[in-house]
Amino acid sequence: MAKRFLRCTTALAAIGLATAAAPTGASAQAVTQDGIDINFVAQGKFQPTYVGAQGLLGNNNFRTDAGGNIQTDDEHVRSEIRFGATFAGDNWTGKIILENDFTTSINTVDRINRGQRFGLERVYFTYEFSPAFKLGGGWEFKALDIGTGGLLYGDDAPTFGFSGDLGGGTSYEIFWMPITDANDADQGFVRQTAPEIADGDADMSVFAGKVDFDLGEQGRVAPIIAHARNNQHDNNNTWFGGEYVGNFGKLNVLAEAMGAFGEFDSGAGTVASPNAQLNQQSLANDDIQAYAAYFSAKYKATDAFQPYASFRLNSGDDDPFDNDVEGWLGITDISRFSGHDGIDGGFFGYQPVNPALGSGLFGTGFDFAGPASSDILGVGRSSGAPIGGNGATYGGIQNSGTGLNPGQIRGTVGSTGNLTPKLSYHGQVNVLWYEATGGLEAVPGSANDVDSFAGVQGTAQLKYQWGQYVSTRAIASVFEPGQGVDDTLGGEQDTAGLGMVELKWAF
Repeated sequence: MAKRFLRCTTALAAIGLATAAAPTGASAQAVTQDGIDINFVAQGKFQPTYVGAQGLLGNNNFRTDAGGNIQTDDEHVRSEIRFGATFAGDNWTGKIILENDFTTSINTVDRINRGQRFGLERVYFTYEFSPAFKLGGGWEFKALDIGTGGLLYGDDAPTFGFSGDLGGGTSYEIFWMPITDANDADQGFVRQTAPEIADGDADMSVFAGKVDFDLGEQGRVAPIIAHARNNQHDNNNTWFGGEYVGNFGKLNVLAEAMGAFGEFDSGAGTVASPNAQLNQQSLANDDIQAYAAYFSAKYKATDAFQPYASFRLNSGDDDPFDNDVEGWLGITDISRFSGHDGIDGGFFGYQPVNPALGSGLFGTGFDFAGPASSDILGVGRSSGAPIGGNGATYGGIQNSGTGLNPGQIRGTVGSTGNLTPKLSYHGQVNVLWYEATGGLEAVPGSANDVDSFAGVQGTAQLKYQWGQYVSTRAIASVFEPGQGVDDTLGGEQDTAGLGMVELKWAF
């Protein structure tokens, strides 16, 4: 498998780096008689990918479509097509962008299938009453901590709120996100198994706020708070903490610390999992007590060599049978794109779905790993079923992580740099441990004493910017499972890897 992975990765890289630059264009612009500026935008992004993970993950339980829609191993091509427009008038702005994200084949391009299913990717409008008060609403990407550890939130969702600049280097943002809604519009997408569905109350709403204090050349600091009324999984939860960005000459420091506390109510009525199982494993009055932290330091030695070292800690649940839910879940982990060590395309940038490894779509934590309620009951997990939702869910992407996850301790060393004005690189090595293993030991077929060492991941990326609007990335990522993965899955696991080339046109 290793030789085949190397051959495929080399071939993909050769294709990507040999791609000739297409003629660059400019954003098409129009101005109405009323003075409204309209700019048309478009993107074509294609990712030929090879995944050599069958030995480790098997049974197609590896979601190699980064759009989170298709489960497939081996070779595939993901396509992300966008087009739309942005608008600007007196004191207001707007955008409407359509997207289709799919795995490319004859059945998804020129057939009545996924290739024709364009949906709303961004619809967001703002009105500025004053610099201190700007109103915004629609469907938009928001991030609370993407500049540091990405532990808490970054995603697109229905968003309504306001923001402003208070002067003196102080700005703020407060918003509400109805992430899931069990009303009529959502009936086709939310399973109708919970009692709350009857009165349309199986929702998840998040209220979040952040105040940013600019420290000038020294950086910035920002306290963050968010609260979820999570009727979909019968709990209320609050996240709190803050982030810090510091600049000390050539040294850039990122730090983030977050905590989560809350309580499950009845423990029944979980939409994303079989209700009968959760009634047997009641979560009534279980306490949510979890934490996470991130620290990274990067030294800008030269333009071509900027080494960094980072550390991440997510708390894990050590006993799925007690009344404490201790596995860290953010609202949506965005660490695939955050901090010094975020690389879009590493092995944990996708979704392994098994009890030992399970990262959310945009994250690199083990949000989906650990025991589900079906494991604790000894009835097993249905083949290929998502793990999230069966185990004390209070967050995670699409409200589907498990609070019984083993957490993560991760140390990383790497470097970024520009080799030429157009050619850049990013490479790193991650060493991973489980923060707690008690939940993994409850997985059927696992060892009685699961080791804490989860494995080592190495990722390398080259990017060439052909012009203002055209770029190519080539990525190779390899994961060597640790003893803890072997113990959880009941035997020695093979090395897994991923190779990808991204061809991107955007204006």
